[in-house]
Amino acid sequence: MVARTHPTSGHGAALDEATRLAEELRRVNAELEAERAKLLEINAELERFADVAAHDLRSPLRAMSSFAGLLRRRLGDRATGEELELLDHVIGGAGRLSAMVEGILAMAKARHQDFTATETVDLPTLVGECADLVDPSQCHHIAFDGAVPRIKTSPTALRQIVLNLVSNAVKYHDRPAGRIIVRCAAEADAYRLSVSDDGPGIAASDQARIFEAFETGANAPRVPSTGLGLALVRRVVDRLGGEVTLRSRGGEGSTFEVTLPR
Repeated sequence: MVARTHPTSGHGAALDEATRLAEELRRVNAELEAERAKLLEINAELERFADVAAHDLRSPLRAMSSFAGLLRRRLGDRATGEELELLDHVIGGAGRLSAMVEGILAMAKARHQDFTATETVDLPTLVGECADLVDPSQCHHIAFDGAVPRIKTSPTALRQIVLNLVSNAVKYHDRPAGRIIVRCAAEADAYRLSVSDDGPGIAASDQARIFEAFETGANAPRVPSTGLGLALVRRVVDRLGGEVTLRSRGGEGSTFEVTLPR
């Protein structure tokens, strides 16, 4: 006699396995959601800490700079050249530390800042605003000359990207009057934004390093700098799911190109 098999028994086992897997999936999802909530709280706490730390550092630095400036003015002709130079060092150092505090705070916020809200940004207007901030004396020719004058993206993120790239071009230019051009073109799935200058260029050996925090090119003009601008650009671009690259040769200027998903 041949034993009969019950076709429903295999089906039942499959249902049991599917139920077990569904329960396991729900458990894993719940754990992931709990971890996500914990990370969000940690990020919020870090942002609060950065804000408080920046505020606590700003006040004494402002006081240091203000009092040193006041002392310099009161001393007037009574101060020796060496004394005035020392006071200038104090004022300059306080200014550099203030800029570094602001840069570190911007880096901390860029890690978890909300860039999901988008709107159409007029690039010629944005470039003009950035030029007024970084080159108020209008020594350099800074302009937009691209095929796509308006793009839809996070305005906060785009402003940080353009402002830091234009500021970098101005700050490290080797001449008092240079040419800095911002362009933008559209592709099927991305915008390609570039900032080009006719400055001293960046040595090949420095091109990867300058995107790290507190780093500048070995042959860059010696100017006050926190070395955070390009690191901030890369962090913001990474958050947007894009990419930033550099094309440069010593003595032939530089072009920073940012690819942003559409």
